Amino acid sequence: MTTDRLHLRRPVEADREFYQRVHTDPQLYRHAPHSRGTDESTTAAFDDILTYWVENGFDYWVVVERSTDERIGWAGVRRTPRFLNLYYRLIAQAHGRGLAAEAARAAVSLAGETEPTLPVLARVKEHNVSSVRTAIAAGLVLTSDRIKLSDDRRDDPPSLVFASRVGP
Repeated sequence: MTTDRLHLRRPVEADREFYQRVHTDPQLYRHAPHSRGTDESTTAAFDDILTYWVENGFDYWVVVERSTDERIGWAGVRRTPRFLNLYYRLIAQAHGRGLAAEAARAAVSLAGETEPTLPVLARVKEHNVSSVRTAIAAGLVLTSDRIKLSDDRRDDPPSLVFASRVGP
């Protein structure tokens, strides 16, 4: 998939090291440092992404900046039993330019075409203002729901829930 500034492509084995670098970078986990990946967890997660693509034909993309042909992050949607989970994480050098929002909008658009009966959700820490803005820029609406995530610590506040549609 291509947007004005991005190429969003299926990951391949050669992207494994990039996935691990992004998901173990402390700069990218300032809002949830305890959630930062390890070599072991990112290896398993990347294997899962490759398998999910084979089984479902979509999942998280490698985000490539078209002007430089450089990989700058990961974004996309993944099916759960009740919704499609919107995910985005870009390298620090790509922050502040609206690129995450551009990738997230593309993911929400594709989700509406491939899985029209499922809402797209983004679960975001309230103090992560950039991620909140990205969810809104992707066309999602803040719901009244709050959720504790599986990697939350006991004292972490619940995350905000943004959805492509509110209600049943």
